[in-house]
Amino acid sequence: MKKTNDTQKFLKLRDDLQQVTSYEEALKVFEWPTMSKFNWASDYFDNMA
Repeated sequence: MKKTNDTQKFLKLRDDLQQVTSYEEALKVFEWPTMSKFNWASDYFDNMA
């Protein structure tokens, strides 16, 4: 299954936060992505399977 743009946005956010070394830095870099729709089952877990 091809990753959707929303899935890519979520994964980029996750990956960016994994690089953060402090809570203060996380507060500076975190911003919720704008998504058209996101379904954990079909957009995230299906892509991981």
